Amino acid sequence: MRCCSWQSRWTDPVTLGSLIAGVVLLAVFVRPEARVAHPLLPLRLVLDRTRGGSFLVVFVIGMGMFSIFLFLTY
Repeated sequence: MRCCSWQSRWTDPVTLGSLIAGVVLLAVFVRPEARVAHPLLPLRLVLDRTRGGSFLVVFVIGMGMFSIFLFLTY
């Protein structure tokens, strides 16, 4: 098994397992949040078009900054 190699692929079992685990954990978080009276993160905040768009922009900018810093350090 190639650990921490540049030859790792998206179809590597560790990568697929991590992505699947992330989706499952997100679903485990969202499902109860949609049903309780006082959720930690009200879904109406995320589903609002303006606020949801700004969350998405902040997330994409954060990914870009992380990528640039990672690229510049190697």
